Amino acid sequence: MSQFAISDQEAGERFERFKSIDPFPEIFPALLNSADILDYVAATGMIYPFDPNKVGPASYDMVIDGEYLYWDADGKKRQGLFNPCTPIPILKNSITYVTVRQRFRLPDYIALRFNFKIVHVHRGLLLGTGPLIDPGFQGKLMIPIHNLTSNEYSICQGERLISVEFTKISTNSRWNSVNPIESQLTDPSHFGQYAPNTMRLKDKKFEDYLKVELPVGTISVESSLSGTLAQANKSIKQFKLWQKFSYGASVSVFVAVVAVILSTWSLISDANKNVADASAAIKAQPSVVEHSPSPLSKDFDLLKRKVEDLEQLVKNYESKLNSSKQDLQSGSVENSNK
Repeated sequence: MSQFAISDQEAGERFERFKSIDPFPEIFPALLNSADILDYVAATGMIYPFDPNKVGPASYDMVIDGEYLYWDADGKKRQGLFNPCTPIPILKNSITYVTVRQRFRLPDYIALRFNFKIVHVHRGLLLGTGPLIDPGFQGKLMIPIHNLTSNEYSICQGERLISVEFTKISTNSRWNSVNPIESQLTDPSHFGQYAPNTMRLKDKKFEDYLKVELPVGTISVESSLSGTLAQANKSIKQFKLWQKFSYGASVSVFVAVVAVILSTWSLISDANKNVADASAAIKAQPSVVEHSPSPLSKDFDLLKRKVEDLEQLVKNYESKLNSSKQDLQSGSVENSNK
């Protein structure tokens, strides 16, 4: 028999044999070193497929493969399977879900933690605080990658993504006996009972996990920063558009005000000329006006009233002209401030 399982079925058979029986009770509970990792993988099939060349002093490197899922800048869901020819983007200010090639089958006495390879940490990518995977877990890991930087990266199939470390938990009679259940029931020195993980191997898709974990009505998992930046960019574009419109409107108002002022000024000038001519005519013939018969007196009174009305009209136009000049000056000050 090969040292390590050569098929997923064989890995499952090794796991079922040693799921609740520790093949190496002499190894103390602690973070496993490379030699212990190799021994436990060979005996329990807890990693498949397994490559001994990826074992470090106290960890094992996992490579990217399988499913990916993310939402782009427009909020559109992007998902699929990794292939050798197409890298997957890690967009700036985003969350991208990926998985790894290896499947885990953790026996009752071994827990797992994982974290990014240091190269990804140096790029500014975040994974979290190294989540704990309980003993008894069976399946592949769903890994959320947080890119909080302003840089866009890419990842490829087969790239080393995370390192996992294995910890043997404290001793329990459940796995230090040939018959763990019977041993636990008959040992009078311990009343506490181990709570095993009862999950079975399930190859769930990302959407299956999200349907269970997300609140009802939530259909996506996106970085709040990406939404905030998108809204900010939209507001900037709207402001620039309004600024252009405002400038054009200001020019139109300025031209209209100038036209009103010119027409008003022309009207006032004509009115002033008419008043001056009428006043000169009256002053040139005072005796005629004073000694004219009654019909002429009536005409004079009528002309006088028209002159007074015309003078009042001139005052009104002068008042409007002053008001238009003030509005024009106010509009010029606002445009200069913008």
